[in-house]
Amino acid sequence: MTKKKHVIGIPYNALEPLTTFGQAQMILDKVQAQGIHNIKLKYTGWFNGGMNHGIPDRIHVDGAVGGKKGLKELAQYTGRQGISLFPDMSILTTLSDDGFSVTKDAARTLRDIPATLYPVNPVINRRDRDRTPAYVVAPRLVGGVVEQMLEGFGKLNTGGISLRDLADRLNSDYRKHEQMDRTESQEISVKALAGIAGKGLEVMASGGNDYALPYVTDLTEAPLSSSGFKIEDESIPFYPMVVHGHISYTGKPYNLSTYTNPKQYILKCLEYGSGVFFEWIAEPNYKVKDTEYTDLYAVNYELWMNEAAEIYGEVNSVLRNVQGQSIASHEKLGEGVFKTVYGNGVYVIVNYNGTQVTAEGKVIEAESYTTGGGHT
Repeated sequence: MTKKKHVIGIPYNALEPLTTFGQAQMILDKVQAQGIHNIKLKYTGWFNGGMNHGIPDRIHVDGAVGGKKGLKELAQYTGRQGISLFPDMSILTTLSDDGFSVTKDAARTLRDIPATLYPVNPVINRRDRDRTPAYVVAPRLVGGVVEQMLEGFGKLNTGGISLRDLADRLNSDYRKHEQMDRTESQEISVKALAGIAGKGLEVMASGGNDYALPYVTDLTEAPLSSSGFKIEDESIPFYPMVVHGHISYTGKPYNLSTYTNPKQYILKCLEYGSGVFFEWIAEPNYKVKDTEYTDLYAVNYELWMNEAAEIYGEVNSVLRNVQGQSIASHEKLGEGVFKTVYGNGVYVIVNYNGTQVTAEGKVIEAESYTTGGGHT
């Protein structure tokens, strides 16, 4: 991450690592020692100036996290361990104006000003204009950026790539005489995704709209809940019913979610067929204090390792029986009680209530579940 420091009273921005490539290997060793397997590693903040990297038309692996040699060693390590490695990057937005002309290269709004995205302040639920914005890359440039990125990225031999925004966001551009709507933007994104997948890379994406699904192998932060608007009566796993058995997916990272009870998170994973997702760093949490990364307030791996192993063990004991299977049906059996049936006949009934219930002749304890059918 970029952190403001001072030398004889003069402020400057320095790149400070939260997890080096070597530390990532150390964490992976500890994770596997806890019995956690089938790991997919998304590594953020590894090139062109950290998490707030510039436009990725060139690839320079940051020395602060281990440089090109460190990334090569991590890729070799994950390959030996059967771990999928996904270095993360943003394509449609640039978090730095390094090598990027805001005047020439940013998309334009209806008011003909450069399109910027400010981080949301969760306290006031509004954009915080005191923080550094991201700039929206003009859609007409995306194809060229991806082509140039792949030239450098392909030499790293990571086997996978994580796309922070290419599969989840469409941008218009109202630049005079070069206007582009979201439909044209989608065509450009699809072509870019096809080009990336065509290089034989596993592709992890955040979110994932339907136009991206043919090209991705894994999804993080997939939609696993409704908007919560009062007009909506129930949440249903529509998205999981579309992609389960074809694409691996998770919701938001547990340690940065609104869950305060791991039992509720486990039940949601079982009901929606979702994998377990944690976002971690090797350094202590206080390292992000007074930086632009205070949203990473609870990500030190040591504080979550044991709980992660317990959650993974319970979720995996059920979902390993339905890997590659679609969700055949989902129904509400009672208030806070839901049944999901997978393509091979395996079913799980979850009880979110704080009291014992009886459903389909089965007694289900409070905040627990039962399984049956197929080969469990």
